[in-house]
Amino acid sequence: MRAFKIALFVLIGLVVSGAVAAGVLYLVASAVPGAYRPPKLSPEERAWAAKRFASQVFWQFHNESQKPFPFTMTFDQKDINDYLASMDEIINELPGPNTGKARKAMDKAGISGPMVVLKKDLVTLMAYSTEYDKVVSVDLAFALTEDKRLRVRVAGARVGLLAMPGFLVRRVLNSIKEKLPKGEPASAERADGKNGESVSHREVGRLLQAVAAAMNEDPISTVHGLSRRRQVRVRQIEIADGRVTIHYDPHGRKVKAAAGNR
Repeated sequence: MRAFKIALFVLIGLVVSGAVAAGVLYLVASAVPGAYRPPKLSPEERAWAAKRFASQVFWQFHNESQKPFPFTMTFDQKDINDYLASMDEIINELPGPNTGKARKAMDKAGISGPMVVLKKDLVTLMAYSTEYDKVVSVDLAFALTEDKRLRVRVAGARVGLLAMPGFLVRRVLNSIKEKLPKGEPASAERADGKNGESVSHREVGRLLQAVAAAMNEDPISTVHGLSRRRQVRVRQIEIADGRVTIHYDPHGRKVKAAAGNR
């Protein structure tokens, strides 16, 4: 009888301890990270963000990549998050029926409220999972290899404040990659500066798709551009103080020193 009582007390203790641990884990997983504050923009603010995006990403890149000089592009955290909150307005600038495409894609993926946090050498992607009613965070580290290709490594992932084990991170990544578009990229030979705006949109879309597909996979090329005669290569990526700065060099043509360095 004494042995039975001891075993019963141990069993009750294990059940209670397990329940407490499960409750703590649930609370940690349900907690909203303090950094998760996606912007809530008015329709007018989203329209203005779309115009800034077109100016900064499409036209600045288009103009700078035509020149035989190195150049840089800098994006701060606030602008990036405004762009993420205005994806439908940005996509609506493209030719064709695009209304609501971003929203439909996020609904299909079961996420909403995407945003980024930029730390030293790290980009943290955050979003609300509508399926699990939790905030999910993924830390991405970007590094250039010796042969000047880009490696995208998942440095960590969390549900709420709870760290996700590696096998689960891989499963989630594989699920995301299966939902990526499988369309063929446009031919660089045909992208020769004509209809520059739509070409720029396609180029940005292909680049983002390539980066997403490269997470924890083989490094990808850092060469891109609007035509083979106007390609550029990423020389360096700096992430710090709420900003990401991308340094570009002309590729496949003679490089001239920037005006300030001559």
